[in-house]
Amino acid sequence: MNNNYKHPGMKNEGVQPYVGTLEAEQELHAYELENSRPAVEAFPSTPNHNLNHLSPDFLEFSDTQETQIQRELYASQECPVSSTYTKLCDLRDKLNSQQNTLKSRLKQVGEQLKQVNQQLSKFS
Repeated sequence: MNNNYKHPGMKNEGVQPYVGTLEAEQELHAYELENSRPAVEAFPSTPNHNLNHLSPDFLEFSDTQETQIQRELYASQECPVSSTYTKLCDLRDKLNSQQNTLKSRLKQVGEQLKQVNQQLSKFS
């Protein structure tokens, strides 16, 4: 019988005692870390997704702002380029309209301020 033969379960016998345990612990740590939060690739790729069907891990670790960003990203992926261009044009028109409204209000406030200054100068 060969005394140098080691049983497979004894392969680390005589080696540093904690090497196998440390490696196993590191592998377990890496596995737990990798699987504790889903990767970006795990997001649904269907155009009509529902955020309620995401994994509980994602819902647990996400905040409302991140969820909002994801909704906007998915919404932008759903619509074709022409639709996106139309939306951008509509937003530009809204901003221009609001800018004109604010400019006219600013002029009105400026005129009211002049009137108030004139009235104050009368009292002085």
